[in-house]
Amino acid sequence: MSKTRRMYTREYKAEAVRLLTQQGISAGEAGRRLGIGSNLISRWKNEIEAEGDHAFPGNGNRPPVEEELRRLRAGNKRLVMERDILKKSASIAGQRGSVVFSWIFKNQSHWPVRVMCQVLKVSTSGFYKWCRRPPRTK
Repeated sequence: MSKTRRMYTREYKAEAVRLLTQQGISAGEAGRRLGIGSNLISRWKNEIEAEGDHAFPGNGNRPPVEEELRRLRAGNKRLVMERDILKKSASIAGQRGSVVFSWIFKNQSHWPVRVMCQVLKVSTSGFYKWCRRPPRTK
């Protein structure tokens, strides 16, 4: 049977570190008083010293630096994708809609249709309408 993971609030962690620092007791003693491991209290103390008010951001709440990094990486990924689409689609530049739609159809396994339509400046709904049309016969 597996143990359930105990979750501690931000306030509880801060109070445990305050007990450690203000009363001048060791991490082992504080752990025994609170019923938790001394290494856990030591880690909480190090986090508070390193990050101050941004320590213990909680579930799903990243520190501002990590959130900024995530946002920048997503933007970079988008720019690389747009660059690759433009490189590959250079041969269809200035062509009429059906040629562009045909190119998008062939490459939809590589990139999202919505992104290709935005980069190539055609409407997404126009592409899907083109897909539903029966093929032309000559």
